[in-house]
Amino acid sequence: MLWVLFYIHSAGSYAELEASAGQGALAFRVVGGSHALSLTMARALGGHLQFDTPVTRIRYFDSAGAGEIETANAVIHARRIIMALSPSQAHCIGLEPGLPDDRATLQNRWPMASDMTKAAMVYKKPFWRDAGLSGQSFRIDDVVYLWA
Repeated sequence: MLWVLFYIHSAGSYAELEASAGQGALAFRVVGGSHALSLTMARALGGHLQFDTPVTRIRYFDSAGAGEIETANAVIHARRIIMALSPSQAHCIGLEPGLPDDRATLQNRWPMASDMTKAAMVYKKPFWRDAGLSGQSFRIDDVVYLWA
């Protein structure tokens, strides 16, 4: 909950965070969707990108020197290591040195399985705005709720 409050405060207000017009957080979109970032990075990395190669351990991730990324197939040396994972995904990777106690506790207690799914859809026209809606919706059981 503290993170949510911090996030809202960082945006200025909840209204600014949810605004889809003007300078709100939802007013700025990546052309082609956020997946375009991954595709652009993959093209730039070329043959250095490895698929189906889960990371099992990361060593020296908090030092100024190079880190080591261990997989089932190899040990990769890197100048920088960026982990863009949820705590439930990061929990499966061994870290040397270990995480600070508070972060380790968070990762250990994070739900490992969930029935939540996120989907993004693209339409030719944002028809929901004519009805005064933001375009967000969620479902609980069999009822779909549209976000104003």
